[in-house]
Amino acid sequence: MGTVDLATAVTRLPGAPQFVQAEGGPTLNAALAAADLIDEISLTTSPQVIGGRGERVTAHAPALAHRFDLVSLCEDEGFLFARYVRRREP
Repeated sequence: MGTVDLATAVTRLPGAPQFVQAEGGPTLNAALAAADLIDEISLTTSPQVIGGRGERVTAHAPALAHRFDLVSLCEDEGFLFARYVRRREP
């Protein structure tokens, strides 16, 4: 199995999109983060506590830290739907 240069792959998408919305799992999210391709993230918080060995939002990502700002927060039946935008320092 080979690797994919995600930054190049995104530029080759039809119509040169301004953005790509990806609903990947933790491995795809880690690859997008490593390629510095995440500008926004939407997270849903469920009103439950569940045990186990669940993955994070990213799995097997290199050490990195990106700051995001909350831009919207909605609630429905105890679920929280948060949208964050990446903070780009000048």
